[in-house]
Amino acid sequence: MITDDRVTLDASERAALRLAARKRGLRHKYIAKRLGIDPHRLAKYACGERRPTVTTLDAWQRVLGIKEHRRNE
Repeated sequence: MITDDRVTLDASERAALRLAARKRGLRHKYIAKRLGIDPHRLAKYACGERRPTVTTLDAWQRVLGIKEHRRNE
């Protein structure tokens, strides 16, 4: 059985990630480097064109200092 470990972020969740990055003065290039991914991929996650894995989302939230982690239902 194959499980999909990707997370669908709604508009408010994506906005919260953008706001957290803005408050800390972090750009996509810096965040992507910390996550070990291409900045274009991070941009696609941020606008909802792609879905990040649970692991990537957890790491993204840690970089932004977000303590409450969301899990895909």
